[in-house]
Amino acid sequence: MRSLPVTNHPTSRPMFESFSDGYVVEDLLVFGGPVGGHTSMGFWIEVPDLQSASNAVCNQFQEVLSTGLCQLPEGWSMDVRFSQDRGYSARLAEYQSLTAKCHNPTARLLRNANFIRHWQHLESGALRRKRVTLHVSCPLYGSAKPFWRPSLAEGHYNTLLAQARSALRNWAEALNHPLRTIGGHLLPMDRADHARVWSDAFNPSFSERLDYDPAAAFDTRSSLLENCWHSELRGRGSEGFLLDDWPHGTLCLKRPPAATHARILLPLTHLPFGDFTITVRLRRLPKEQVLKRYESSLGRLHQQLRHHPNERQSVGLEQLTEKVRRVSTNEAVPFEFAFVIVVRAKPPAALAARLSALKNAVLGMNGAQYYAAALPASARNHFASSLPGLMRQSRGIFTLYGENRYLADLLPICSSFTGHPGCPESLASGTDGNVVNVVTFL
Repeated sequence: MRSLPVTNHPTSRPMFESFSDGYVVEDLLVFGGPVGGHTSMGFWIEVPDLQSASNAVCNQFQEVLSTGLCQLPEGWSMDVRFSQDRGYSARLAEYQSLTAKCHNPTARLLRNANFIRHWQHLESGALRRKRVTLHVSCPLYGSAKPFWRPSLAEGHYNTLLAQARSALRNWAEALNHPLRTIGGHLLPMDRADHARVWSDAFNPSFSERLDYDPAAAFDTRSSLLENCWHSELRGRGSEGFLLDDWPHGTLCLKRPPAATHARILLPLTHLPFGDFTITVRLRRLPKEQVLKRYESSLGRLHQQLRHHPNERQSVGLEQLTEKVRRVSTNEAVPFEFAFVIVVRAKPPAALAARLSALKNAVLGMNGAQYYAAALPASARNHFASSLPGLMRQSRGIFTLYGENRYLADLLPICSSFTGHPGCPESLASGTDGNVVNVVTFL
């Protein structure tokens, strides 16, 4: 195993200062040194389409996610990131190579026509697929004493990473078992997957280069930002910022929905365009810390009701008492979370139209309210908080409180059905602008 420096990686570039930098070590993302650092493990989540599922199936899916959140240890964090990519070029090229070997002229003609149609949709941006990544992070509890021998430092760091990897895999396996009961599963991400996800976040123009794979040029000896950040980040006055010459805009959830249900995010995840991400970053709170805060609020309410009886405050007292009961009996697990949307589009007019559609979708979520970051500094902080695998929240992000059952409905888990993962025998159009592989025999 290749080890990292035991000190935080200093960088001389000013544009890196607002972003946490890290490394890819095998299948882990590592940020910082052993003291105060953390490591993350990434997974792809694939689940059935629940848009037209029954209420019983949706409730079962919510129960699976709620159970997974309950199993997250205190101090750990998790982020779920929804995006849409155009990673079909290799799939279509394999399909075309099989077409060239076809001996039936009618079948070859139909397959060529099918390939041309899908490739035209890919070039125009109409061919895309919904994908969800999950990163779970845990802190690295290293020794504060310096190591005077490099061999000791390397061995200590490797031990910490091995312990973190084992703990993260155990949590993922505990979530994967109930997820399979509803037809979903977790697929671990490797070095190439991390390189593609981070490169796509900083380089929107890569989506126009259909034959380019950023994982091929990724150097594990360099940091994530050194590998993935290749352009200037410039402000656009009161309209966000430019990155890779693409205008970017951001939204942050300022007030959560008053009530949630299993399909509350469908207006967001089923918009008729791509090039936007939804990131929900959450961290489990210590139970004693939450109960102490609730007890202080209960004491103030009791004093106010003793001097000035009020029906509204009486209702608030009952609700707060019920929250204390749920948290005390472990019926509910407390979390703090942030909900960030990052959208980008090449023409500024298209960006404004997409931001408007996203704002309307958020306002339709049972009383939810958004905060649109107009200043470049605020938009940059929102963008930094949406990067996968980070454990710390960026400045300027609204941090909200939620419990496990409430948060299970706000996780943007919605993936496109791609059919059989093997050789592309027959490609058909899906319902999400995606391609489905249909095979005759298994």
